[in-house]
Amino acid sequence: MSANFKPQDISPTRGEKFSTNLHRYIKRRGARTNNVFKAEDGTLWIGDVDGHWFHGSRLMSILCGVRGAGNACAFPGAPDHWKLKELKNFWPDYLKIGRCAIDPDHHQHFMNSEGRYIQKGRHRVCQWCGQKQAMTIKRSVIKHEQWSNEPTGKECK
Repeated sequence: MSANFKPQDISPTRGEKFSTNLHRYIKRRGARTNNVFKAEDGTLWIGDVDGHWFHGSRLMSILCGVRGAGNACAFPGAPDHWKLKELKNFWPDYLKIGRCAIDPDHHQHFMNSEGRYIQKGRHRVCQWCGQKQAMTIKRSVIKHEQWSNEPTGKECK
């Protein structure tokens, strides 16, 4: 693994900031490499690069419990095509702030994260990493066109 930790260090029993599915994945893979990479499009991948091959899974598939996501696949040419860059601080960050390492902008909604925020009025604080946020309200008008039949006897002109 790219960081020195044991699977129990990221167990969800240590706090809801840790993903049950990611913990299960790491436990199952044992001592195999679990480096985290970011593709040019922002997609996060977990696995290892071997020359021009990537062996692993999409991290969000693991988090969401997609069937078969725990099975690493081999992707020829992926390191070059996807422009993969290893996130060397991912695991130290994950150990410290949990799933906020995956979602530093706080745009994702995670399963089992009911206690992630403490909110007071229009302000909230993330209990996993301490990030403070303020709510803004934007109003929008949506125009919908709806067609209905005219009573019989009238013709289109």
